[in-house]
Parts: sequence; structure tokens; C-alpha cells
Amino acid sequence: MILFLPYLTELQQCKTPFGPCEPPPSGILLSLITAKYSFETASKPLEVRLAILDRIVSSGFNEAGHKPNFGGKCDNFDNFLSLNFDYDKRNQKFQTTQGFRNYFATDLPIVSETNTLSNTFIISSYIEYIDNHVLKSSFYFKNSNSISGDNIKLSERLYLPSNRLRGFESGKIGPKDGNDFIGGNYISSLNFSSDVPKLLENSQTTDLKIFLDIANVWGVDYDASLEKSDDIKSAVGIGLDWFSPIGPMNFTLSQYLSKGSNDVTESFRFNLGTTF
Repeated sequence: MILFLPYLTELQQCKTPFGPCEPPPSGILLSLITAKYSFETASKPLEVRLAILDRIVSSGFNEAGHKPNFGGKCDNFDNFLSLNFDYDKRNQKFQTTQGFRNYFATDLPIVSETNTLSNTFIISSYIEYIDNHVLKSSFYFKNSNSISGDNIKLSERLYLPSNRLRGFESGKIGPKDGNDFIGGNYISSLNFSSDVPKLLENSQTTDLKIFLDIANVWGVDYDASLEKSDDIKSAVGIGLDWFSPIGPMNFTLSQYLSKGSNDVTESFRFNLGTTF
């Protein structure tokens, strides 16, 4: 067993194995102390990460935690214990062709006004099939609920990451309160993608992929009458990853298959610095 226990001498932005933590609206998410434990298994390590997280949220929320009012100062301080379990059996981290990765994270409230417990579960699998093409499948689930029965804050409500549902505008799916998309207590997605056979075979800097995304955002703890957009959202499309001299670029053309009455769709998306 290998133990790494770096004590941070100053506040740093929280990060996860899948990238930076998503900061809550009008808030700051910081990591004070982090530790990583690595357990050597057959050929790949199982990593367990622990962090003490502090969330400082702007006073722009009322007591129910769901109506912003754009206050100026920070008057709410929450403290969480974050545990991350990462079991990685991929053959390589970049351009994976075989293996799987299981990731689970939980944020346990220590000092919190609403005692919100958050869990994240991600399973990714890579299968190589005919002519060295790779089929990737991934399941994503996250929930955020108060263990004391309170309504969670707006800053703790969940929004689906944009790469988990293409064909829809980011942050504009699921429940609405008036004209505002308010996220949900639960989010989930099922994603499939594969190389396109016999196209761009000789190119070393481009990847062409087809994909199918299925997802949902649901749960409004503070007002059940707002739960009117729990329809499954889904889309198919084609994406081009280009590893350009200035960094990776991604172009996506998509067509939605199903959506809710509130959801806002899009047919084209361009991302700089990210790929599939």
C-alpha cells in the first residue's frame, strides 16, 4: 500500500480524477486537505482519495435555497468529507482501446446548513471489435439529497455535464422554475460511441466517431409541482476530434430523438480543449 498525504499550505481549487470539480453557482469550492491511497491489485492500482471540502456560497439564496437574489457577500460556509474510489483497468489512459474503469465518490456533510449528501457513480467500458475499432459505453449517475429532510440549496442542485448529452444546450434541460432551469436532485446518462469504419484511416490527428446519448434530469425537492420535464432525453450524431497544433478540438453534429417540453435542443457544437 502506498500512502500520499500532502497537506496544502494554501487553499487550492478542488480536482477529481475526471477533471476540476464543478463549482456551484455563485459559490467557491475549495480543498483544504487531500490524501491518496493506492492499493496494488493484479496489474492496476485501486485508488482511494480523501479530501476535506469547503463550499462558500454567496448570500444570493433565500432560506428555501431555490431563488437567487444576487446578494454580494459570502455568508454561508459548508464543510464536507469527500471520499473517492477509483478502480482503473484500462490498457492506457489516452485513446483507450480495452478495459474498464469504475469510479465512486461521496461527499459527507460535516458542517452544513442542509446536510446534503451527494453521490457519484461512473462506469466506463471499452471493447475492441472488427478491424481494431473501439466501442465505448458509459453509465453516469449522481444524486444530491438532504439526510435531514431539508431542501437542498440551489448551489447543490445538479446539472448534467455537457459531454454526457449532446444535441441539447448545456444547462437547459429538466425542471424549470419560471424562466430558469433549476437542475435536479438526480441526473443520469447512458452513452455509447464508436469509431466510424473505413473513414480517415490514415490520419494520425483526427478521429471520427458516432454516438448515442440517453439522459435525464429530475427531482425538485422544494416544489413537486415543478416536476414536469422528466421525459427521457436522447440524441444521435457524429463527432470529429482534431488534435490541432493549438490543442484538441471537437466538432459535433447531432439530432435529438426524444426530449421533454422544457428542453432546448441544438444541432451543432464546437469545443476547444476537449475531445470525446
